[in-house]
Amino acid sequence: MTAGLFHLHGVWVGRCREPDNYNEKGFFENLDFKKALIERHGRMAQSLEPDKEAPEDWDKVVKKFGPDDGPWLVKHSSRYWKVWDYHAPKIICVRRCTRSTIASGIATKMYGSTDRKTVNKLVELHHESMDKAIRKHGGVNVMVDRLIKGDLRSIQRALNYCKLEMDEKAVKKFISPGLFHY
Repeated sequence: MTAGLFHLHGVWVGRCREPDNYNEKGFFENLDFKKALIERHGRMAQSLEPDKEAPEDWDKVVKKFGPDDGPWLVKHSSRYWKVWDYHAPKIICVRRCTRSTIASGIATKMYGSTDRKTVNKLVELHHESMDKAIRKHGGVNVMVDRLIKGDLRSIQRALNYCKLEMDEKAVKKFISPGLFHY
């Protein structure tokens, strides 16, 4: 939802998975960057290893898949944050309550496991990664639980941080609380 809101405000997201019955708004996750990250680092969302630095060829990947100008975003696991160290990123961390994150992770097998203890540990690592990224680069948190209840302050801060003017009417129209299943 957060990436979709940025796209709605003119931010390039690239080639993404199409909307489907599960998410009619779309996924706004650049498939080319995602594939490149997984090929070079594996599925960091499912890894207990430390966050990894950018691979040697990462600048070539960025030039190949990223636009030449204008604002753009890459949506991915917080565990990949270090690959952007040399690109002066604007970090936007999407946060929601830990309980719903764990439930979603188990149901979708995002973390490669349905074991609650394992998923809980991986969620903790994601939160630590988000905190590290913000400490190093600065950044803003978007609080999804509040956003879907109509509190737009965190998305307003995130858009302002990226020098984008929020279209409140469009944001309210785009947010679909029914898409949050956990």
